[in-house]
Amino acid sequence: MTPELIHLFFISTAFIAAIVNDDRTSLNDEDDQLLDNWYSTLGKNDYPVIEPDQEPQWQVCQISRYYANCVKVKIFRNHQ
Repeated sequence: MTPELIHLFFISTAFIAAIVNDDRTSLNDEDDQLLDNWYSTLGKNDYPVIEPDQEPQWQVCQISRYYANCVKVKIFRNHQ
């Protein structure tokens, strides 16, 4: 079955390494908790996709709620 695009987020570039590689070394404790909170809003069959070579845009990050250089993160859902 084809995955379904269910959401599009603007996420700060500060969180991208943590999302793509589970590398949280650049996050402070507060940002680490914010990322965990964001992940908890996703379903068990949901997964993020970040298209390469995006130019960051000055937007409100939907994890931290602060303005930052952000990229688009698409959330897809696998239906079982």
